[in-house]
Amino acid sequence: MGASADPAKPSKAEVELPVESCDVCGGPTYERNCKVICVRCGYTRDCSDP
Repeated sequence: MGASADPAKPSKAEVELPVESCDVCGGPTYERNCKVICVRCGYTRDCSDP
C-alpha cells in the first residue's frame, strides 16, 4: 500500500515550535514574523523587546 499524506496533519512548514513560556500566563509561545505569540492567552510581544 502506498503512503499518503494525512490531511488532518499540518505540513512541517505549518508547524511552529514553542519558543519559550508566556510572560503573562506561562503557556507555550511561538514566533511568527518577529512576534512572540502565546497559544493559551494570545499575549503578543515583539521579538526585539528585552
